[in-house]
Amino acid sequence: SVELRVGERGRGVFATEDINFGDELISVPLDKCLVAHRSATSDEVERVLGRSLSDPAQAAALTWDVRLAVALLAATGKVEREGMEKSAFWEEYATLLPERASMTQPLCLHKDYLDRFGHQELADGGSAQQKRLRMLFPELMPKPDAKSSEFPAWIMWAFACVRSRAYTCLPPLAERAAGAGGQMQTAESDEFAFVPLLDFVNHGEPNADFECAKNADPTARRFILRALAPIQKGEEVLINYRVEMSNRICQALYGFVPRGGNHNDVLHIPRTLKGILEAQDRPPEGKLGVESPEEPSDIELHAFLLEQALGMDENNAEQILSNDPRLNAVLQSLPMTVDTPSDGIDPQVEASNAQLLLDFVSTQMREISGTAEEDEQFLLDGAVAGDPREQSAMIYRVERRALFGKAVAILQGYIGVLLAPR
Repeated sequence: SVELRVGERGRGVFATEDINFGDELISVPLDKCLVAHRSATSDEVERVLGRSLSDPAQAAALTWDVRLAVALLAATGKVEREGMEKSAFWEEYATLLPERASMTQPLCLHKDYLDRFGHQELADGGSAQQKRLRMLFPELMPKPDAKSSEFPAWIMWAFACVRSRAYTCLPPLAERAAGAGGQMQTAESDEFAFVPLLDFVNHGEPNADFECAKNADPTARRFILRALAPIQKGEEVLINYRVEMSNRICQALYGFVPRGGNHNDVLHIPRTLKGILEAQDRPPEGKLGVESPEEPSDIELHAFLLEQALGMDENNAEQILSNDPRLNAVLQSLPMTVDTPSDGIDPQVEASNAQLLLDFVSTQMREISGTAEEDEQFLLDGAVAGDPREQSAMIYRVERRALFGKAVAILQGYIGVLLAPR
């Protein structure tokens, strides 16, 4: 009832006939998948490394996704490992996977490309993953000073494929439902799999979901993709990769970000911002947002007052936020309180706090190279269409600058309302 073909999201899964709610779309036996457990024995660690374990740090760094990446390389004949067989099926299937030069996750990119995202924290994350792979597999990784043409190495490609395409071996949907209210549980799985065919289902407004179901033989499990709603012939089958994901995480895992804003995006504003600014000692952006979640912010705006200034009330707030993902992301990011002081709110103090936030956000925005007009024109002209890595970095930069711009506009307008003559 489905086929694999190219659509607006790239290669994906499409219905070849009308599909009903609950229909089974894809079924893949677990023994046809590449599987890794969350934990590994010392023998397994040494088999994956291809050598004796000399440093305990290597065992800790060899997480399930790295081990699954090596399994993918072994199955496709890119490396040889004891107990991991080369497979004609996986060799052929690998030809359907993204080419190395098209990989846009930061862990696959040379420093020249990492710098183009305009986000130090994202670049540092990609560099950290490269450093981890280099510690584990120095013979498979390019040197830190290698040319851009040597990126990504096969191990980087496989790791990015696994991080963007692997599935958790979750039980059937009914078994994941809680008793009260039928809310879905988010229990972690101890088993993960690279599932052929299922890994081509793209992200979007979901009309399907997967489960790892048991057969009559409890050892013979299989992955099943089922329709969550009626799907028309020719319509793309979509799942939701994750309920809440900022652009940084989305780019790091999948190599893309939504265009036009992301309801779950985040501006990282340090909880000690006031003290930092007063000390004239703002830390690098990569250090922001690492404070304890329990630590109170030293600057807080009053939520109801800001919402009032934005023309929001209990009757229209949900619609306004659903229509403006960047507004939603900014309001989630700004430090705010719902409490109202017994002696009221001093507009001058509120405006002063908003100005400190505005100064910080404006500084962050200025650190992004180029201008919005230049980046948008490059995208419109198709100047970077031939290089998916350049295009991906530019789209990320455009979206990041737009989010900062939204925050600047909101704070400037709020200050204007607070200081307006009464």
